[in-house]
Amino acid sequence: MSDTPPTDTAPPESPSSSVGRRLLRGAGQLLGWAVAILVVGYLVGRWRSPSLESAPNFTLVDLRSGARVTLADFRGKPAVLNFWASWCGPCRLELPALERFAQNHPDVQVIGIGHDDPDDLRAAATDAGVTYRLLHDGGAASHAWGVSTLPTTFALDADGQLVWSFTGLLLDPQLIWLGWTL
Repeated sequence: MSDTPPTDTAPPESPSSSVGRRLLRGAGQLLGWAVAILVVGYLVGRWRSPSLESAPNFTLVDLRSGARVTLADFRGKPAVLNFWASWCGPCRLELPALERFAQNHPDVQVIGIGHDDPDDLRAAATDAGVTYRLLHDGGAASHAWGVSTLPTTFALDADGQLVWSFTGLLLDPQLIWLGWTL
C-alpha cells in the first residue's frame, strides 16, 4: 500500500460547462413554473364558469369615436370583455397583457369597459399603449353583468354565449389559455 493519498484524476470542470449547467437548470425551473401557472390559470378559469344564464345586452359609448355600441355589434367573432377602472391598480397592471393578447389574437375582439371618468380612462389606456376598443359604462352594464369587483373579465364565443369569467388580475398565462379555448 502506498502512503500517498489518492488524487482526483478527473480534469477540473471548465467554467463554461458549469455556467451551461446553471442556465439549463434555470431554464428547466422556469419551464416548470410556466407550466404550473398555465395549469392554475386553466383550472381557475374552469372553476369560474359564468353565473349568468346569458350575456346581458348593453348600449355603451365608444371612448374614441363617440359611437353608441351594443353587445350585438360584437357577434360573429369571439370577444373578451374586460370591466376595469383607471383608479384600479390591478386593472392598470393587466392592460399591457390584454393589449398583447389583442395583438396576438386578431380573431378575438378585446373590449375594455371602463367604469369611471372618460378622460381618466383614455389617459390610462394611452399610458399603457392600449389600442383595443374602449367603451364607457356609467354603471348600468356593470350592474347587469353582476360585476362587483374590478377587474372582471368575461369571454363570449362567436354566437355571443358566455363561456368564461374571471375576477381579479389577469396575467399572460391565463390569457394564453384563453386564446387556446376561444
